[in-house]
Amino acid sequence: MFSKDELYLCTPIRIAPQKNFYVVGFKPNASMHTAHHMLLYGCSQPGSNDSAWSCGEMQSNEIDDRYNTASPCKSGSQIVYAWARDAPRLQLPPDVGFLIGRDSPIKYLVLQVHYMTKFPGKYKANILALTVAVSTITN
Repeated sequence: MFSKDELYLCTPIRIAPQKNFYVVGFKPNASMHTAHHMLLYGCSQPGSNDSAWSCGEMQSNEIDDRYNTASPCKSGSQIVYAWARDAPRLQLPPDVGFLIGRDSPIKYLVLQVHYMTKFPGKYKANILALTVAVSTITN
C-alpha cells in the first residue's frame, strides 16, 4: 500500500456550516499493528483540498511521492483527540461535549494517521476509521 517505511496521512471531513454540533465521543477502528497513532485535528481550513495527503511534520524528507504534502490544517489548528496503542473508545460524561460547526472556529475535522512500517504483501488495503459521536441537542 505504501512505498516508504513511515508515513503520516491526513484526510478531512467538512462540518456542515449551517449547524452547530457537539462532539460527545470517539470510537477508533484501528490496531497498533496497523497504525502507530492517530490524531484528530479541528481546523478552520484543512491543510489541503485533496482527499488524502502526506502531513507528517516530523517525518523524514523521503515521503511517498503519491501524495501531496501539507500540514494537517492550513488555519485554526487544534488537536481534539489522540489515539494510540489499542486505546479504547472515549465517551464524554453526560451533558459534556465541545462545539464544532457554525458558531465554532472548527469547520473541518482532519484525521492524521501515523503508519510506522510498510504492510506485508498480504495486506492489499488498510481500512482505519475513527467514529466521532456528535449531538445537536442543547439544554
